[in-house]
Amino acid sequence: MQYCPQCGAERVVDARFCHGCGQAFPGASRQIVAIGLCGVVFLAGIAYFVIQGITRSQPKVKAPPTEHVHVEGDDHDHEAQEKAQVHDQSAGATGTRFASLETFFRNHQVVGPKMFSFKVESENSAVLYLDQFPMNQMSPAARQVFDANIQEQMKALGEGISLQIRDARNRSVLANYSN
Repeated sequence: MQYCPQCGAERVVDARFCHGCGQAFPGASRQIVAIGLCGVVFLAGIAYFVIQGITRSQPKVKAPPTEHVHVEGDDHDHEAQEKAQVHDQSAGATGTRFASLETFFRNHQVVGPKMFSFKVESENSAVLYLDQFPMNQMSPAARQVFDANIQEQMKALGEGISLQIRDARNRSVLANYSN
């Protein structure tokens, strides 16, 4: 039998502390640290999976529309504009010669996330609305590659095609393309 060096109480088999005075037996601190670390790692793993489950189940939400700034001389109908914007979101090129061009933009790494709508205006012209796309901040080399890719996509549609890229918020023209 072993006894506690502090109080002399009889030591229980595999005890880390004396049941009489609470004194830690030699080697107890290493075991406690190891067990504590296992608990921390276990709880961290559970927390990780809970957080992953929460973030994956969150629906993707579009940013709310910005407020309309009324400019002097602005004589448009706000209700008609709101209806047009809702229509723009659902309008697309499905069933037209522009379907492949719309698909190209929707699948584009940079343009796709910024795409607001694609509207076919006539048999030979379409407008792409991008939300806060920094086209004027592109380097000349990047812009040249971007323009060449769009021209290549438009070539496949045939002659006499025009595409205009506009800002979705203020409707300003960012670029014009034609072949």
